[in-house]
Amino acid sequence: MSTPTPYENYLNDEERNIEDYTPHVEEVMGLISDGTKADIIESELRKNMDYYRLTISEAKRRTVRLHGGSVESVVGNITYLDDIDGSKDKYSVKGKIISTQFVNRGTNDDETPRTVTEAIIEDATGKKKVIIWSQVDLTVNNDYTIKRCSYNERFNNLSVNSVNDIIDMGVSKENPQPVVRKIENTIKISEINSGNGKWVKATVVSYSEALSSTGNLYKRVTLRDETGSVLLYDWGNNDYSPNETITVKIEVKERNGRTFINVAKDSKIVRE
Repeated sequence: MSTPTPYENYLNDEERNIEDYTPHVEEVMGLISDGTKADIIESELRKNMDYYRLTISEAKRRTVRLHGGSVESVVGNITYLDDIDGSKDKYSVKGKIISTQFVNRGTNDDETPRTVTEAIIEDATGKKKVIIWSQVDLTVNNDYTIKRCSYNERFNNLSVNSVNDIIDMGVSKENPQPVVRKIENTIKISEINSGNGKWVKATVVSYSEALSSTGNLYKRVTLRDETGSVLLYDWGNNDYSPNETITVKIEVKERNGRTFINVAKDSKIVRE
């Protein structure tokens, strides 16, 4: 195997090989207040990276400083929640806190209960639980940037140790408008098989609500595309309307010889 050249290393650096500038533009827009449009910010970031050969972190700091913002809050490469797969040791994420609570987890050195913060963060691609190993007063419906998160694949949640890695971005500004990332690589209903994390795009034919044997409310949603139809089980709080087209991430599970298709726990319903 040949040794990569410096230029190849440069192109492969995740701080420079940026395919989607949207989260970085949104981060910069949240740190400045001079009314600069999102397309101008993106153009400045691209120039800083392509012409001056800066990393995305350096480009954001330079752009924020140019527009009078605080560079101390700039983070590195933001990762969409749906893209977190455990391939990196740490992640930086940005999203809206939709719920938060204090819970006791274990004990401190003096054997008193250890109280931590559990929150649900949501971005354009889904939701994830975040465990903060101290008590932090988070504001529901505010946007937060959380740096240096660890990912627990077994429980599909994030954790962060230092409160200094949590940045309150406030309520989303009107400019730019919330951006829903285009979801690629969707599959047809006829292609559904065993496995998780696949996105299906289909039309809602009908839905109904029911109670499980344990008393939990769930929805049965019939989806259809040009290849067939499927019954989808949703154990969350999503709403559906007949004839609307949705894109949803699914989990395929088998129990007692039967196949069940559920809405993935961290999925966000994307509507057209």
